Amino acid sequence: MKDSDGAGLTGLWGGRVWRFDELPSTNTWAMDHAAMLQHGDVIWAAAQSAGRGRLDRAWLAAPGKCLTFSLVVAVPEFVSLAPNMGQLAAWAVRDTLRGQGVADVRLKWPNDVMVDERKVAGLLVEKVSEPVLYVVGVGLNVNMTAADFAAAKLDRPATSIKETLGHDCDPTFVLKELLTNMGLRLDQARHEGTGPLWEMWGRNDWLRGRLIRVTGMGGQIQGEYRGIDGEGRLKIRSADGQEQALWSGDVERVREG
Repeated sequence: MKDSDGAGLTGLWGGRVWRFDELPSTNTWAMDHAAMLQHGDVIWAAAQSAGRGRLDRAWLAAPGKCLTFSLVVAVPEFVSLAPNMGQLAAWAVRDTLRGQGVADVRLKWPNDVMVDERKVAGLLVEKVSEPVLYVVGVGLNVNMTAADFAAAKLDRPATSIKETLGHDCDPTFVLKELLTNMGLRLDQARHEGTGPLWEMWGRNDWLRGRLIRVTGMGGQIQGEYRGIDGEGRLKIRSADGQEQALWSGDVERVREG
């Protein structure tokens, strides 16, 4: 492990970069070592062996092929953004992908990033109660290939920057750009609120205009997707006309006909 700003990298807001050759999970390490971390610290692993996505899905990362890191957010000014930190980070991922030349980037509630109908990135936000801090975990497929995805036997289609653009990218450079964009979007929301986030999301919503199925603790709900409300909840209207707003769940498109 190295605590440094190597490769020209620094954390956000004066934070540090904790670099590892490999970790089981950057989020888990951050939560286990919360007492020694500070606001803006970044935990970055070149390889990850037991990464966790939402709903305990695995997110494995081989050296040089994936970008896996966690950002520590630990000041009161950001607490009101806690329910939407993942969505703000997804916006930053979109900014970064567009900067790399990826043209069609869509966002899938609650905080997945899609390219060419396939998932390219996922985010997981977790809270530590003592000391109070939030850990924003990011997994981004950078140089994964179709063969890598086939070998991983994923339950849903995935893609990478390389698959989209046709060439390798430098994960360190992508990380540097992504951290810059995360800082910009989090600071923007702290000063302006989440209105700009929802406006952007509406323009780039992967679920827009679709029938969807949401699976959660209470079972399944199927109906018409009605967008995201001002708090970040998914709105769905069932066949009987009832509309619900959901904080969490696993959402899928439903093929009509």
